[in-house]
Amino acid sequence: MIKKHLRESGMSKTELARRINTTSQNVYGIFKRKSIDTGLLQKLSDALGVDFFQYYTQGSLASEPPNTYLKQNEAALLKQQVKFCEEKIALMERENEYLREINDLLKEKISGGTKKPKS
Repeated sequence: MIKKHLRESGMSKTELARRINTTSQNVYGIFKRKSIDTGLLQKLSDALGVDFFQYYTQGSLASEPPNTYLKQNEAALLKQQVKFCEEKIALMERENEYLREINDLLKEKISGGTKKPKS
């Protein structure tokens, strides 16, 4: 997991080592570990800009972020819902404008019918 995020960040192992105040050889050793202490995990999180603690469950790192696929789908669905609501609002605004025009025409017709012609 840590190695994957390092690769995705484009940061070199040497740069990571510098940021966590260790040697490149120790970085290679970190990748091979089955467990890691929380202090080092915090340093790695800070250096890579990733919250590794979100993956930490019962003493081991999970292999994938939880519910990533579901969150992406949920975001896409929410975007669709927002677009639908925006379209519905635009339709209702047009309908409201038409109703105002009809109302104005009716008022004009009513007032025109009760007005006495000027002589």
